[in-house]
Amino acid sequence: MVAAVAIVGCSAESHSGTEVPSAAVSSSGSPSGTAPQRAPARVVIVGDSNSTGFRGTLERGLAEGAAWGAQLPADRFTVAGGWAVDGATTASMRAGMASFTGGAEHLVIMGGTNDLAAGATVGEILSNLASVARDVGAKHVTILAIAPYDYLPADAMALNRSLRSLAEDNGWGFIDPWTDLREADGTWLAEFFTDGIHTSMEGYALAGKEIAAHLRR
Repeated sequence: MVAAVAIVGCSAESHSGTEVPSAAVSSSGSPSGTAPQRAPARVVIVGDSNSTGFRGTLERGLAEGAAWGAQLPADRFTVAGGWAVDGATTASMRAGMASFTGGAEHLVIMGGTNDLAAGATVGEILSNLASVARDVGAKHVTILAIAPYDYLPADAMALNRSLRSLAEDNGWGFIDPWTDLREADGTWLAEFFTDGIHTSMEGYALAGKEIAAHLRR
């Protein structure tokens, strides 16, 4: 994975809708005859190249439609910032988010692939991710399984089991958005294989749709 300059707080504009004249607003505060419109939920994304879409940074991945976050429907969610950089470990995610003050309803974290390559322990990975969640303080936290990793497939699958336990122990959500992209042995399905670590834009789009469905629930 290629190292890149980190970004913190990259944001997408929220879509508040067209202003309604006060004469058209009912006593409930919504336009007459319509249901109240809820502002899109703010989502913070933290991760590595499998969250940037292998585009260097989260900001670039979202702009180019490669990152899974680009699949979040704009009428329901807005990416309110975060930190995702190619080559990031969970330790660098922790450092990158230590001073985050943007606030969010949802925090979505995926990390650990680069830690496995660097020889970090599962305990270190879990501690770093828990620290990120604590620093962001989002109402809802979702831990993502890491993507298939053809060079250490058994280790990746074992880490995903630990990530699920971390989420369950803390009352957080957990989702494996890569289920339909992974062989039973933990490697990439042939149609989604690129380099054994990343996938195609189609693969990231499928993962993004799974994540969006989870957040809607």
